Amino acid sequence: MESKREEGRGAEDRSENDSLKFHSNNSNTIKMKTEENKILLSKCKKNQLGPKRELTGYIGTRWYRSPEIILLEKVYSTAIDVWATGCIFAELLGTIKTNMENYRNRQALFPGASCFPLSPSKNPTLEIAGYPISPRDQLKIIVNLKGTLTEADISFVNDDKAIDYLKDLPKSKKKSLKHLFPNEDKAALSLLKKMLSFNPHLRITVKEALRHEYFADTYIRNKDHEREYSSVLGLIVDKYPVEGDMRYLANQVIAKIVSKCIN
Repeated sequence: MESKREEGRGAEDRSENDSLKFHSNNSNTIKMKTEENKILLSKCKKNQLGPKRELTGYIGTRWYRSPEIILLEKVYSTAIDVWATGCIFAELLGTIKTNMENYRNRQALFPGASCFPLSPSKNPTLEIAGYPISPRDQLKIIVNLKGTLTEADISFVNDDKAIDYLKDLPKSKKKSLKHLFPNEDKAALSLLKKMLSFNPHLRITVKEALRHEYFADTYIRNKDHEREYSSVLGLIVDKYPVEGDMRYLANQVIAKIVSKCIN
């Protein structure tokens, strides 16, 4: 058990560094963390280098579509599936009665009515960076929950217009996952937070998710579910390994929630 926790600490440490705001009175600590973030952002940019082939842009059901797909990034990885699984995970947490008493209040985590520019609103009422969008635009709803995006959050974006668009979004205060799921344990909320990292390079991988403490009492390590390849879908060779078995992770999440509902 201890070894699994040790293996997962790297993912936890990385995810905790995805914000550039530090609330500490210790100047040495602030300086050290600032340097760590500079290294982290540098790694994000390095992940974008090298020859790659473009993948299909219009994919994913709107409510489960990851930021990199919405922003029309030309190359993406299995991180898009981790995001989608995180969205479903949140819905499942909402089915637990202690988290949401009234079943009528249960809904998708990001129930957007439109998704600019993939499926824009027919009746936009807002303008962001010169683009007409709806108040219930998918990306806006994501940011409403995540809060105002940091430099680390958007460091993966390559298109200057997309960056301007993100920076022009209205400022919003980050909503606490604990507020959404008041009776959920820390491990579940920790995993959910890591799965829903806005930046795909900072998002937890399938392998890391399977080793997360949330599954400590149910997951038995099986290397068959931790395969690594040098190509994505057999189409391109780049720096995004296909890590683990996505279906296995989804089944683990569902099984965990079902066991909680039964007990």
